[in-house]
Order: sequence, then C-alpha cells, then structure tokens
Amino acid sequence: MITTAQWKALASSIKSGQCTPFLGAGACVPTLPTGTELSRALAAEFGYPLTDKDDLSRVVQFMALDARDAVFPKQEILKRFSTCGYPNFSGNEPHHVLASMPLPVYLTTNYDDFMVKALEASQRKPHRDFCRWKPDLAGHPSIWQADPGYRPSPDQPIVYHLHGCNMLADSMVATEDDYIEFIYNIAKSGSMTKTVDRSWEMLPPAIMTSISNHCLMFIGYRLLDWNFRIIFRWLVLSLRRTQTRLKISVQLSPTSDQHSDEKAQAYLRDYFHHVFDVTVFWGTADQFVSELRGYV
Repeated sequence: MITTAQWKALASSIKSGQCTPFLGAGACVPTLPTGTELSRALAAEFGYPLTDKDDLSRVVQFMALDARDAVFPKQEILKRFSTCGYPNFSGNEPHHVLASMPLPVYLTTNYDDFMVKALEASQRKPHRDFCRWKPDLAGHPSIWQADPGYRPSPDQPIVYHLHGCNMLADSMVATEDDYIEFIYNIAKSGSMTKTVDRSWEMLPPAIMTSISNHCLMFIGYRLLDWNFRIIFRWLVLSLRRTQTRLKISVQLSPTSDQHSDEKAQAYLRDYFHHVFDVTVFWGTADQFVSELRGYV
C-alpha cells in the first residue's frame, strides 16, 4: 500500500524531473495482446508441441529453432502488433498521463513506440534508442554516438528500450536464449555501463544516472514476470548502495480467489519489500495513473 507521504514524495520527484518510469506489457493492454494471449496464438499457429503454451519465451524459442532463423519469430510478433493500432492518448491512458509529466527518461521493456507517439501528441520532441545487449548490435549507432552532445531533458526526452524495439527485430529480447544472453552480459558488466572484455556499451551513462539517482515507477509488470525479476535482481546486486530513492510497482492481483488473493498479495508484498525494497500498488496501470494525477 502506498502511503500519503509516498504519494507526495513520488509527485515531488516527478515535478522536479527526478523520476524514471519503467513500462511493461500491462501498460499496453488492451491495445496489444497480453503475453499469454500472444503466446497461445503463436503456439497454435506454429504447432508448439509442449504443454506450456502460455510461456512466450519458450514458444518463440521453438519457432526460432523450427525455422532455423532467430529473427523470424520476432518478425512474426511485430507483424501482429502492427495490426493493433494505437491507444487513445487521452484521459487515464498510461502513456498519455506519463507524457504529460516533465520527465527526461522513459524506460521500457516493450517493443512498441506507444510512449514516443504519446510524447509527440503532447508536443514534445522525444528521441528513441535501445540497449545493445549483445555484440551483434554494436554496429548500430546510438543516439549518443550520433549526437555526443545530447542530454535527455523534459523538452527532448529519451525513450529507451531495454529489451529491443520494433525499429530492429534483431534487437528484441524474446527467446529463452535471448534472456540468458541478456542476463549473462548485464551480470558481467560490473558497473553496468560496459561489459567485461567487451567494447560495446550496455547502458549509456545517462540511462544509468536516471536509474541510480531517481525514484522509479514500474508500470505494467507482474511481480513474477522474468523481465521484472531480472531488472530488480540487477538493481539489488549492482545498485543496492546507491539506489535509495522510492520504488513503486503497479501490479495486478495475483489470483482471482479473494481469500487466496489476500494471502498471495501479503506474501509477494513482503517478499519484494524485503528483497527489492519496492512498494506495491495493487491495481491496473489506469487506476494507478488516475490516483497519481491527484497529487501531481
């Protein structure tokens, strides 16, 4: 539960531009399918033979192996997303509300450009870039290589994709192998800015600063999602001593049964508070931003 003091602290950090949102798949619902919906659809179309058809990374891994082409399933995901259109950037739509806030850095593990479009609709001039999580991506110049003087600001913010984006299918972290390589390289990066014995940059200094020194909002994740847990484990292991700001995560209820739900919420709340020092808001992304708007 978020206290009044925490709401006020979060609002203050937003007004001063010292808050960094992380956007997950739940922020795009219902415009885009959920990971479970997408996984089941791909499993059915491409004949996934195992029972865990809800596990998107495993279904995508099967597609890559079956086609002998690692990029093919990522192109299939983007093809489906391209037919879904855009959210209505108004009211309490999460991207719209976040775009109205004077923030310099927006982080996401999504592939879509919804945050960029929402910022443009708010008359801002966003830039877009993605994490070079493997050496094959080093040949694609980053925004800072193209413009060394660029500094993210409320007028010209950066939307930074940690798991790749639809600008380049190969940049997407989607298969089990991709997640393993991402974890390996970020674990080997030490300071989290350059990987050991590698020359390519995993996370640019401007991105690391926004994560290390700002309040953090995680919107559209489930506490048990691997991408969420990877990010938080990385924060705990690498930034425990420096990341002392408020961290909020917006979460849907873990079960549909009220009695079980209360026990599950209590367990997950305590676990992630003690392990990751994160405060949980139970509800949808829309409900969270609606309440947040009352303080900002």
